[in-house]
Amino acid sequence: MKRRIEDAAKEEVAEGLVLLEEWVAQNSFTRNREGVNRHGEQIWSAFRPLGFERHAVAAQEIDHGDHLLLTRRGTGAKQIALVAHLDTVYPPDEEKKYDFAWRDEGGRIYGPGVADIKGGNMLMLATLRLLSRIAPLNFEKTTWQILLNAAEEEGCEDFPPLARDVVAGNTIACLIYEHATRIEGRRGCRLTTSRRGAARFKVEAFGRGAHAGSGHAHGANAIRELARAVEKIEAMTDRSKGLTYNVGRFTGGMVSNTVPSYAECLVDMRADETPAFEEGIRQITRLTGPGSVEAYADGHRCSMRVSELAGYPPWPANEAGRELGLVFRKAGEAFGLRIDFEHRLGASDGNHLWNLAPTIDGLGPVGSHIHCPVHDPENGKEQESIERASLLDQVLLGVTALMNLTGASLREL
Repeated sequence: MKRRIEDAAKEEVAEGLVLLEEWVAQNSFTRNREGVNRHGEQIWSAFRPLGFERHAVAAQEIDHGDHLLLTRRGTGAKQIALVAHLDTVYPPDEEKKYDFAWRDEGGRIYGPGVADIKGGNMLMLATLRLLSRIAPLNFEKTTWQILLNAAEEEGCEDFPPLARDVVAGNTIACLIYEHATRIEGRRGCRLTTSRRGAARFKVEAFGRGAHAGSGHAHGANAIRELARAVEKIEAMTDRSKGLTYNVGRFTGGMVSNTVPSYAECLVDMRADETPAFEEGIRQITRLTGPGSVEAYADGHRCSMRVSELAGYPPWPANEAGRELGLVFRKAGEAFGLRIDFEHRLGASDGNHLWNLAPTIDGLGPVGSHIHCPVHDPENGKEQESIERASLLDQVLLGVTALMNLTGASLREL
């Protein structure tokens, strides 16, 4: 029976690779709304033959594509949610600049979004197709929910409540298809059972514009105010608490001969535990209010405003996730796969869902150099890629775990 499943899994991976190459060729940068929606159509076309129904939900931000919810109603009470996203981090111009496209060589497949997250999308399809072939009764009796975020890479406020509404209730497992990490020297992977929280902020400085020559004394320089704030923000990092801040973008002013009246920066804050996460939010938002930069002529003072953007709360290690992880560990043993668990420093949609149903992440292919478009091995830079062999391993792992979760086993087939 194991040999039959392996042979069928190889067939699904081979067919899936044809689709994956097409999906990678379709740019789906978060702000490329048309591209994200075209990838959504590709996904829908692939899942539709399995009997799924589609519900597309327009995102709140006009530049974002549509969130995609696919449902296949089962005859039984169990429901399993599979979660991924449609968007990638690479604008079309960046792909062109670095000649970043599908490349299959040396046991690896390179391409924009091949690991994060189109390889995971393909594995969802291959795994469910395989399950429908080898355990059709279990496939039929289970309700399958596929939840695809159109703007996961930037974070968005509207997808989490959509996903939570679907997952809440009788969901026995929530499976996240972000990329896995490899175990050196072993066949298998590390799955994710907890993640850091990620909060995001826009920090604005408001000053008073003036001519940089004749009116300099009347100006209150917003860039100067924000520069002082940047030093304060970075100094809030407390590694003993697992709390970090990063100022990732800084803009302000228009021309050099005008005292700038406005400047802004975007800040990423990370924390492992909820108390530190909540204190970190309070800490940065205290910057809202009067600044310290004043106009020389009359003392007009700059002001600051901190706005919290969409983010991801911490996903702590928990018993339900541990037990689900053990299901996957046991499933891996059936095919000689070692499965370890890790706490990952990045965030995913699992951060919003772990407290509604047992949740595990990292079910996508083993990936490397995530979010990197540059091929420059001499300087340690490689384009995003996946390990080709991990595709078969992850399908075998996923289908065996799903058989166990839905009531089937290798012995029964």
